[in-house]
Amino acid sequence: MRILQAILLLSSLISTLSTGKGPVGLTTITQRYALIADSSLDALLIIDVEMGGIVGHLILHDRQYDLSGSDYDKVVGGKWSDVDKDGWMDPTGVSTCPSCNFVFVTSSKLKQFYKIRLDRPLKEMANNDDGSADFSSFSQSEWSAITAWPDATSTERNLRMTTIMGDGDMGFVVDLNLGIYSFDPFEDDHPHEADVQLFLPANKLSNTPRLSGCNMDASGSKLIVTSKSEVIIVHAKHPEKKVVVVNVSDLCAEDG
Repeated sequence: MRILQAILLLSSLISTLSTGKGPVGLTTITQRYALIADSSLDALLIIDVEMGGIVGHLILHDRQYDLSGSDYDKVVGGKWSDVDKDGWMDPTGVSTCPSCNFVFVTSSKLKQFYKIRLDRPLKEMANNDDGSADFSSFSQSEWSAITAWPDATSTERNLRMTTIMGDGDMGFVVDLNLGIYSFDPFEDDHPHEADVQLFLPANKLSNTPRLSGCNMDASGSKLIVTSKSEVIIVHAKHPEKKVVVVNVSDLCAEDG
């Protein structure tokens, strides 16, 4: 349980503070495994948090767009703007759920939302009948961009983190400028679309909108959203209920 709590804490910190490159979005698979979106590698990584190390991966670009050694050194060293990243997805947020045979990924660079289809849920890959984990098929997963997006042009759109309720009933995406969107994760009638709706606009959530992080609370009923200076708690299925806004900027101020 302590490992799972540490993962959730790390997820909140990453989604709130990350504005650069490297490991950005994070979601739990099981108490032992976590899924990370790494924009420096343009990949999703499955991490064994007990033993350490990467146990599964998915490269998010055609391998013809792999960087050369010198360019890769620049990216890892933080000089992202010096590198031509044509063909890269550049992931930001990532989400899945225990019964989901898919993963959703946001890209703030491309202002896109992607659905990655799996042959079985990641939780099942982590718990085979013999007790072992096998993520080998993850690297062969295919994805498509979700093109339907309401109330926003591509210029306005600035997608950040995403999360899905534990039962898979509803998913959420945070837009830096526009607010919180909800979507139906299991919508498969139109494979390149999602039933995306504006859940709550930014101007009804925060004095300083610019929303970035989101995660479900331990009960699965509350959506926790972060901005630069606030933590916002919303009822996940009833946004009309009271929204709690906690200003945390004072906690970050220097003494005196």
